[in-house]
Amino acid sequence: MDTKPIDISEFVLKYLTEDEEAMKSLIAMFLNKVMQHEASLQVGCEPYERSEERKDHRNGCKPRQLTTRFGKVVLEKPQLRHGEFETCVVDRYSHVEKALVAACAESYYRGASTRDVMAIMQHLGVEVDRSAVSRMTGELDVELEAFRSRPIEKRILFLYVDAAYLKIRENHRYVTRALFVAVGIGEDGYKEVLGTRLADNEAEEFWLEFFESLKERGLKGVELVISDGHQGIKSAVKVCFNGSSWQMCNVHFRRLAMKLVPMKDRQAVNSLVKKGMESPEDLQGVSSELEPKYPRVCRLIEKYFYDLFNYQAYPRYMWKKLRTTNMLERTIGEIKRRTKVIGAFPDKESAMRVATTILMNTEEEWIKDKRHILIETDQETEKEAKIELEEQG
Repeated sequence: MDTKPIDISEFVLKYLTEDEEAMKSLIAMFLNKVMQHEASLQVGCEPYERSEERKDHRNGCKPRQLTTRFGKVVLEKPQLRHGEFETCVVDRYSHVEKALVAACAESYYRGASTRDVMAIMQHLGVEVDRSAVSRMTGELDVELEAFRSRPIEKRILFLYVDAAYLKIRENHRYVTRALFVAVGIGEDGYKEVLGTRLADNEAEEFWLEFFESLKERGLKGVELVISDGHQGIKSAVKVCFNGSSWQMCNVHFRRLAMKLVPMKDRQAVNSLVKKGMESPEDLQGVSSELEPKYPRVCRLIEKYFYDLFNYQAYPRYMWKKLRTTNMLERTIGEIKRRTKVIGAFPDKESAMRVATTILMNTEEEWIKDKRHILIETDQETEKEAKIELEEQG
């Protein structure tokens, strides 16, 4: 008799890779065996076995659907007469459910409609009805709203504000709306997303509403507000943050100045203005030098002169972080990059959903970052500040 072992590797390879139905049957058979074994451990004996160690009795099985990469598999989950059957297989199933919810969340965060989310779920091999999608997305919206409305518990010294513009469908037409974003630096020196909201435009009244909503949530202690030169922001800061200073972003100021200079002269004038912005005295000298040829630039310097150097009231190692909105510009840039792919939003809710998610993800990254500004004055901090200042040049 031939006792040579049969080489079944080729058969197994074909069975597991080419026959999806066979693979689903194999998965079902294996997992059902696992659950039967778990049931025996929990009952205290095998089926039909008489034993003094018995803790419960079996009570048939209940169908349970599992989604795998090969498709849906129907399992037979054992039931117990008196207790609740516990299985690691169901735990794995719950992980699959969570993965599907995560996929649903990502689609929803990107502004997808309920119908779009249903289509995505079906593409993943999951049959889900509109009510289930609405329930999941409703839970996600609650999470996003909680992020936007959470209390501001620590004292914020430096407030950075800016706006991005999004295209949104309203009343059967597409309009452009301003998305306000506020980021703060607390006494610990770390960055924090403080809030965001949609507004019709950047008029003073809308910035007033935004700032007041931040104060209602606990914003206090603001000493310096850094932003671009929009008049609506500047006026609202004077009303809402009495005793605070407004800092015109130096980069935005130079951009405004260059719009008043012929293209062929911009590089030279920009270098001159940038050098002059090291101190009020230097900028006055630059203004005098530019007066004969570029009087409009001189008038711009005069308009913002007292708002360009408020950052110099703080230690020198802080200046680079306080004189521009570069940190917030990067966040606004990410919102623009992501929303550009979407194009136009079907409604305000979807726009806020995407923007808030980006800001939530941004803050999660900031938690891992080192302090944005070193604020304490102990010897160790001063040492770190000097090193950072040297790195900044």
